[in-house]
Amino acid sequence: MKTLVIGGTGTVGSATVKGLLAAGVDVRVMSRTPEKAKALGNVEAVTGDLTDPASARAAFAGVDSLFMLNPVSQTEACEGLSGVCLAREAGIK
Repeated sequence: MKTLVIGGTGTVGSATVKGLLAAGVDVRVMSRTPEKAKALGNVEAVTGDLTDPASARAAFAGVDSLFMLNPVSQTEACEGLSGVCLAREAGIK
């Protein structure tokens, strides 16, 4: 089982990643700066940005579950909807 964590380099997201890794889950972290994600440990780091869904589409492929935490911002609704649409398109349940 592979879980995609969006926002995995932030405070809550990085704690989520650590918990998933401790539970033996394969983790993919989507970040605008994947170098930060690599510092979290044994994760697959991918580049993506929910404000540009085309850049994020590949990150959703081949994952079974999703943890998405996007920041409160002027684009939060757009980012959230993009994430949900991409997850549905990829067949994530």
